[in-house]
Amino acid sequence: MSASPVLKTKLTITLHPAFPEITAEDKDNFVVMITNKNPDPNPLYGATNEAEIKIVNILPDEKKLELLFPGAWMGTYTISVTHATLGKLDTANLSDFQVEAKVTSFTPNSGSILGGTLITITGTNFGDDPQDNPVHINLGEYASHVKCLIISTSATKITCRVEESEFAQRRIQTRLEAGANPELVVFLKASEEAKCDDCSYTFIEESNLPTVTKITSEFEASGDKHVIKVKGTQFTGDSSSTELYVGGLKQQTDSVSSTEAIFTIIDLKLNSDFKNKLKVYFGAGLPSGQATVSSGVTVGRYFSKVTPNVGSIGGTTFTATVLGLGRQDGSLGIMGLEQSESICQTARIETYSKLRCTTTKDAAIAKAALRLKQGSTFQSCENSDGSLCEYETAAQGMPTVLSATISADKT
Repeated sequence: MSASPVLKTKLTITLHPAFPEITAEDKDNFVVMITNKNPDPNPLYGATNEAEIKIVNILPDEKKLELLFPGAWMGTYTISVTHATLGKLDTANLSDFQVEAKVTSFTPNSGSILGGTLITITGTNFGDDPQDNPVHINLGEYASHVKCLIISTSATKITCRVEESEFAQRRIQTRLEAGANPELVVFLKASEEAKCDDCSYTFIEESNLPTVTKITSEFEASGDKHVIKVKGTQFTGDSSSTELYVGGLKQQTDSVSSTEAIFTIIDLKLNSDFKNKLKVYFGAGLPSGQATVSSGVTVGRYFSKVTPNVGSIGGTTFTATVLGLGRQDGSLGIMGLEQSESICQTARIETYSKLRCTTTKDAAIAKAALRLKQGSTFQSCENSDGSLCEYETAAQGMPTVLSATISADKT
């Protein structure tokens, strides 16, 4: 039998059919223990060579004990069962109990000296709680390491991203200059290490990393797409390993070549995030040229269309598409060409680039291209087809409701 050092594993012990009758209330009459066959004479703090396993349920008809193994330090254990009146039971039929966790592989096994590398670790008997299996890259000296911050974890796979702080970068550089051989370590709870045949890791010097030299913002003429283009040299990887985050939100990767990566903006909190909260990752992690990345890019707003273009004098809800408009950006008004007041009774940003307007009731609006207004600043339609930004109330007035009937009596 095998169990995780950190996961709560369910165990079942079946008693001999000739065993006296038991009831669901007999849990306190049994004591189940595990004992390490090769006890450590000097166990680490928190380690134990013997532990009791809690009985959580008894199935009287089947004469089964259901237990919850809480985890233990790695090793080979024997199981003993003792009854309050019958004494120690014969457990010769029980096989040894193996407690272990192992890293079978991880990728990539090299990454940026600046950090940010996304590492996927596969193995056995990991935990399902992010705190169960801290991951470090050890730097060959006691307490000298950088963290790999857990993103997701399961019994067989962990994903983590190498920390990106300047302090971590200096520590890595110092230890490499001292001849350190970095090694990835998966911990079990706190201090015990999962087994690994070869977990050596290599940091890539900044001179060998992809280098970002320029970042630009472009709105497609159709007004339906906003792209960010990252230009530079030595780009590697593909759309699955190259990522752009704006304000902590991951964007869509369209294409990657050796000199350019193109991303489509699919979500945004604030327009200002383009300027001060941009982050680019390649397969190896953070690229060189961080001064260019941290400077970000100035992005305006691109008012491209309203849908629908015709509404009712009784009040209609339409959506204005405004690329570059974040979900948390300040409110905007929508005006006709001759109006200084908004035609919207209510206006709110629903999702990225979508401004939802409900027109004022009984307001007749002649066909005209609409404008945005924020404070004292106006913005006209940017679309080459200006008719897509036009709006009017229908000449026939409000749609008519003909009748109402009760189709069934229900309460």
